[in-house]
Order: sequence, then C-alpha cells, then structure tokens
Amino acid sequence: MRGVRRLKQGAIALGLGAALGLGALEAALGADATPEIRAISQRLCRDGGGEWAQAFELFVENATERDWSERAVEIPIAGTPEKPVDGAAPLVGERAESVRFCDSDGVEFVFNIINKGGETVERGEIGEGFALTIPATVAAKSTARYLVFAGNDRATAHPDQYSQIRRRLANLDFEAGTGDVPSGWRFDVDGADRSMRWVDENPFSGRKCVRCDVADGAEPSWIAARQGGVAVEPGRKYRFTGRVRGENVRGTVGWYLHFGNEENSMISAPLLGFSDKTEFGWTELSEVYSVPADANRLEFGTVLRGTGTAWFDAVEIELIEEPGGDSSKNVRPFRIGETFAIPATPTVYPSGAPNATRGAERFEPAKLGLAVEKTLNSTESANSAVPQYAGARCVLIRVASP
Repeated sequence: MRGVRRLKQGAIALGLGAALGLGALEAALGADATPEIRAISQRLCRDGGGEWAQAFELFVENATERDWSERAVEIPIAGTPEKPVDGAAPLVGERAESVRFCDSDGVEFVFNIINKGGETVERGEIGEGFALTIPATVAAKSTARYLVFAGNDRATAHPDQYSQIRRRLANLDFEAGTGDVPSGWRFDVDGADRSMRWVDENPFSGRKCVRCDVADGAEPSWIAARQGGVAVEPGRKYRFTGRVRGENVRGTVGWYLHFGNEENSMISAPLLGFSDKTEFGWTELSEVYSVPADANRLEFGTVLRGTGTAWFDAVEIELIEEPGGDSSKNVRPFRIGETFAIPATPTVYPSGAPNATRGAERFEPAKLGLAVEKTLNSTESANSAVPQYAGARCVLIRVASP
C-alpha cells in the first residue's frame, strides 16, 4: 500500500483539536449495520484464510475553521470488548497483525500501533498503554467516520505503516532499552573513525546518556542519534530543549530539528548548538520553533559536526500555548460505544434445496451448530482442494458414487 490513501473532500482528518467518538454501530447504522460491516470485513487485506470477529466505529470531528490533511491522531488503547475502558479503543489482547483501519466504503488506510516506549509494533499481542495512530483528512467543521477491525487469528501483518508517524515521543532521557541502542532511537554512523554509543558515563540525569566520538582529522559528518516521524501541528509553536557536554570538541555541537511532511522531510531545518567551546560541562540548549504551515512531522537528533567527544541527554519537547489561544485545540475527547461482533461465516454453505443430497453425505446442522450441506456433482473428487473451505471450521464432505 502506497503511503496514505486520500479521501474525498469532507471525509476525515485527525489531530490536535479533533473530537473523536467510538460509537455503537447499531445506533449509527440501524438494521443495515451487520451486512455492511460483515461485507467490508470480507474484503480486508491479508486475512490468512480467517475472519475478523469484531469492529468498532471511530468518528472524528474537525471543529476548527481550518481543513486538515492526513493529520495524525493517537487513540489510547485500553480494555477489551468485554471490559471496555472509557476513552480508549478496546484492543488489549488482540494480535497487532489482525488490526485493520478503513473508511465507511471499506477503503483501507495505513496506521501504526505504538507501545509504551514509543516503538512501532507490527506483530504480537497488544498491551495496556499502547496507542493506535491513524491519519485522516477532514474539511473544517466536518465529521468523519472510520472503522477499526480486529479479532482475526490468522491475519498476517499489514503490508505498510503510516509513514512511521506517531504522536508519542520515545525515551527522551535514554533510560530504556536493551542491547547497544536505546529504544526509540537509531544511531547513524558513516565511518570507522567515528562512533555513537549508549553509555552510563556521568549522565545529565538518570543512569544513561549517549556518547559520540569523532577522531582527530576525520571529515565532518552528520553522525547522530536521532528520532523521526513525530507528529506536530502545522503553525503551532514548540519548545525544544536538549543537554550536551563535551571534551576536546572542534566544530559544531548540539541538536538539529527537521520539520517536514511525507514529500519533503526538510521544509525547515534549524540547528540548536554552538561552535565556540572546546571543553564544557552539561549545557542546556533551548529554543522555541514555529512549525511551517505545510509541515506535519518532526525529526530531531544530536550534532557533532567536527571532532572530539560529546555526550547528549535529557530531551524535552513542549507545545507552547499562546496567550489568548484556544486551549480546547489540544483536547481530543473520546466516546466509546458498543463493540460490534461479526458473525462467523459458515465454511460450507447450504445447498438451498433441503432434499438435494445425492452425491454428498448430509450432516445434521443441529450437531454442528451451522449449516453444512453441500452437493457435489459426480465429476468432483473427494480429495479436491477447495481453498474457501479450508481452515479450522472446515467440514469434510464424503462423495458417494453416482
């Protein structure tokens, strides 16, 4: 799936300032809810031969005067359909592979599931405290309707993700993780004469920080520990704060920020740092930045464009509330309605003729809990593979001689 599928004008969009509701399907769709949802569920990608067992509606209201385009919204995940939690999607315990997200016409969209550490989850069980990040496009003063499906134990992972965009910042103090790289970060190192390491050497706070070493005589480069795909609000102001200390530094040291969108990742690229110090203890660098009107995401990371050793720690990113501004722009109220259960499709369908049993053994539906009669003509083999009948609920049919 390529990027994010575009919706027609007035369909939907999400982000800060969105009012979201997860409504009861019966209430919104009446008697037509079951056939509509079931029909869409049978067209979802990568079903693995299984079926989706549940769905819920997601309504998003753009109450502002400004149209939104592919705005990111993070929906908290908590509870289950049996034990829902107010204000959260009931997806705990579901397999991440089984989640699908689409519009009312069944057009699928990419999405992300994010764990508590801010990392994208493609496979495995969804836990409490995770979040579902979705894109949406909605005209000003409009409401959009989406559908979220889950509960297919055979589904394989969705083929794409939402451009790695997320609202949840990950591990800004470098404390969490296993192995050689702190969770939520990536290290970019482009030569043998330089390195980036996760260390416990006199951090600004906590137990850990990152260390960058560039050997004397090395060519300047953009070696960095970085994070990307963080959703930001176009036109809003954010304060970025980061700490750095250094030894024998020659060159520029500090932090970089890239504000962009899916087509252009560097609409704006400010650098927060200095180049006039060689030896210095922990130094706080902080600045307020305005997000360009056509940007919706942020990448940020460390800078040592020169030589020497620098340590980095304790990032903070804060949305600035302007005096007299509408604080309601940052509120996204959720309302969870009833989860919609999708009836299982019988693996073998009735023949439509109660007495048409010639050529097949008839099973007693009452014993199986579903209609299992099917007539095969004499040219079909008893060993024929019929893909749509494969699976855990498959009923074997004994073919009699004509």
